[in-house]
Amino acid sequence: MKNIILIIFLYFTIFPVFAERKIPKYFYKNELPQCILKYGLEEISIDNPVVRDKIEELVGFDWVKHHDKKSNSLTVKHDKISNPIMYLNSSIHNAVIKNNLNEIKTGIKVLYKIAEKNTLLETPTVSEVKQLGSSCYGKNNNPNAKCDVHKPQWVMIVAAHYIIASNYSKDFMNKKQKDRINSYIEILYEKYISAWANKEGERGYNEMANGKIASIAYANWNNNYELAELSFKKGFNEIDNHFIEDGYINNNSFRGSRALWYHSMGLNNALGLIALSDAWGITVPKKILIKANYAIKKKSW
Repeated sequence: MKNIILIIFLYFTIFPVFAERKIPKYFYKNELPQCILKYGLEEISIDNPVVRDKIEELVGFDWVKHHDKKSNSLTVKHDKISNPIMYLNSSIHNAVIKNNLNEIKTGIKVLYKIAEKNTLLETPTVSEVKQLGSSCYGKNNNPNAKCDVHKPQWVMIVAAHYIIASNYSKDFMNKKQKDRINSYIEILYEKYISAWANKEGERGYNEMANGKIASIAYANWNNNYELAELSFKKGFNEIDNHFIEDGYINNNSFRGSRALWYHSMGLNNALGLIALSDAWGITVPKKILIKANYAIKKKSW
């Protein structure tokens, strides 16, 4: 009897404890909070012509050409794809909160148009970039050298926002819209999300918790609790591997003049993953919470 009690104790001490299995309806909540997202003092609404025009810029956008022309190893000029998708995500979020059917339907039409144009799907995958032998900063630590891995990385980030927006509005889609958007999401996952989500041992802790949050968004779209559970586990493992006991984050906190920015970015993504765990009924291992807490204190260095 004592042996059985000891085994149970060790199990729940060593391994993450998974509480009640639940899939939140809206990715991070079962009911969206009555909190309207704003830019400055103005509500983000797809009915606003300025916002709508900005969102539409993403449809069919040539990200590869733009990246080759504008970005380098030091700086990624991603605003042409990141701003539109965040406006779209926020405007659909707001429309669902308000139960504004016209705005929801408009948002779905844009999601559909993005899928119909196969937007961003010409971007090389991580494996294709590796086959080309491309490396950031070149051979001479050159900040102006191309960094092609940023291309699929930012598609992964945009894909996560796209899927979250689709999750918000899924119940309002007709069959044609849902089928087309679903097929597009499947390609986004296979080509761009899975490469990051399935990988452990990445240098640093970066956007979308190194792709794990993007994978959880995909799991939410497909009501796949097992995939979400695995993504949380891998995300927590990476926090454990990258977050040092003294509060620093391996790689992020040692990036010269940009160290504080990278530290904050890595920490924010870790905190995002931790916050999501509650909605999914997953208990965060105590050591992960301790490491995150120490990293928060380091932001004031």
